[in-house]
Amino acid sequence: MKKASHARSILYSVYFYVVFFVVSHLYFYYGRLKFGHFKRNPHNVERWREHALRFVDALFFLTAVRVRAEGLSSLPEDPVIFAANHQSHLDGLIIFHVIRRPFTAVTGPFNIFPRIVREWFEHMGYMSVARNVFEELRYRDTVRLGHAADRCRDILQKGTSILIFPEGRHEFKHHLLPFHLGVARMALETRALVIPVVLEHADTFLPTTSHLLTPTRITVKICAPVKLWEISKNELVDTIYLEQEIKKRLPKSYFTEKSVPHCLQGVRAAFFDLDDTLTRRNVFIHVTERYLLGHPDVHVFGKL
Repeated sequence: MKKASHARSILYSVYFYVVFFVVSHLYFYYGRLKFGHFKRNPHNVERWREHALRFVDALFFLTAVRVRAEGLSSLPEDPVIFAANHQSHLDGLIIFHVIRRPFTAVTGPFNIFPRIVREWFEHMGYMSVARNVFEELRYRDTVRLGHAADRCRDILQKGTSILIFPEGRHEFKHHLLPFHLGVARMALETRALVIPVVLEHADTFLPTTSHLLTPTRITVKICAPVKLWEISKNELVDTIYLEQEIKKRLPKSYFTEKSVPHCLQGVRAAFFDLDDTLTRRNVFIHVTERYLLGHPDVHVFGKL
C-alpha cells in the first residue's frame, strides 16, 4: 500500500513540475509580448499581477490542486498586511489564488528561487529582503532588513496591500516557527489592519523536506482584521498576540511537547565559533569586517 502511494506521489510530482514549467514559461513570455519586458515598470506591475493570477488559476486547474477558503467575507477594501504562516514553497501562489487581489509580497532574495520564478517576481514588483547579515553580504540587490519596514510603509501608503510571512522561512516538521517583529512594527507605524492567514495541509501537499507532492485538500483561513495598535504599543506583545491568533486555528499537533517553541517568550541562546574551534579564521571578525565594508555609513570606534 505504501509503495503504491509513493508511486502515485512520484507520478503526480513529475506531472505537476512539467505542467508548472510549461505553463509558467508560456504565460511569462506571452506577458512579455503583451506588456513589454521592462522590469518594475509602474505602469505594467498591476497588469503583470493580473496576468500572474490567470497563470496560477490555470496551473491549479490543470494539476487539480484543491484549495478551500474560509472567511473571505471579512476582507476589507483598504490596503492591509496579510500575515501568514509559511508551510511550503507554494504558499504565495495559494494565497494569491484565494484572495484574488493584488499585493506586494515580501520574499527572500530572488536568487534563491528558480530563474522563471525570479523573473515573475521582478515583473510583479515584489520586494526581495535580506533576512540576515549573511544574505546582505551575498545578495547585494536585496533590501536590507533594517530598511524593509520603511519600504513596506511606503507601499501601504500608496494603497497596495502586503503579504509577509512573519516566520521568515518555511516551517519544518509541521511546527510553527517563532515570529519576527516586522509585522507588528509596520502595523504600529502605519495603523494598517493586519489579516492573519492560516494555511493548513500545504506542508502535506509539498513538504519542506521533500520535492514529492501528495495530492490533498489545502485549507486557507482568512481571519478577522486585527488592529494591533489597539492591542498594545509594544511590538513583542503584538507579535505574540498575532502568533496566538494563527496558533489557535492550526492542528494541535503543531504544539506538542516535541514541537519548536513558537512564542518569543523564554530564554534563547546563540552559539558562534569565536575561537577558531571549527574554522581556521575567527568567524565573528570575518563577518564583521565584511559587513562594515559593505556598509560605509556604519561607524565603529576601536579596533576589531
